[in-house]
Amino acid sequence: MEAFHSWKAETYKRQLSSPFLQALVNVDRSNSKLWKAMRFDEKSHSLFLAGKLFPTQGEVMESSGILCKQSLTTLPLLNSGTHESAMMDQRIHEVMCSEFCLINDLLRSEVMNITGCSCLELSLQSDDPIFKYDGSFCFENSARYLCSELGRCGKWVCDLEDFQCKRMEYDRVDVPLKGKGGQCSAASSILNKWIPVLIVAVASFLIYAC
Repeated sequence: MEAFHSWKAETYKRQLSSPFLQALVNVDRSNSKLWKAMRFDEKSHSLFLAGKLFPTQGEVMESSGILCKQSLTTLPLLNSGTHESAMMDQRIHEVMCSEFCLINDLLRSEVMNITGCSCLELSLQSDDPIFKYDGSFCFENSARYLCSELGRCGKWVCDLEDFQCKRMEYDRVDVPLKGKGGQCSAASSILNKWIPVLIVAVASFLIYAC
């Protein structure tokens, strides 16, 4: 757990896409979960807005999960008025291939590898004041979000401790005109880049975005 908390406190040094930065720039207290994940009550949102404050790995991990889940939650609203399941499948594919969902799964898998801990071991324990249920970390996977938010749970019977099992099942689903769940667009290659985030680059984007 010490290694886990140390990893979370490190500055996130990979490059975030414009949509991800835009979501963080535009967040306010009305999105309480994302605001809390970015700890903007403790840190200055204005400094982040000015490109002088960078997120930690823990903040990016938590915020990417929230954004992934919220993106899935809004899909039925976008699809209201139509009963075409193929269209919904395609929109789900777009969200599941978004940077939000991919980064969430990547970072959580990465920290399990770095610490040597299972998702059960990284979950909140029963003696934690905010404990709600066993295996909380294990449920923070994009395919489990898809199950909890849209009821699309697949058919595989996965052990809770097998963090990527349900995502592996989704990645084998062939979506019309989109390909399989694991065949995301070239945009997902950003997850393989370890590009330092330069203050001037982020600040320029934020100024432009505002």
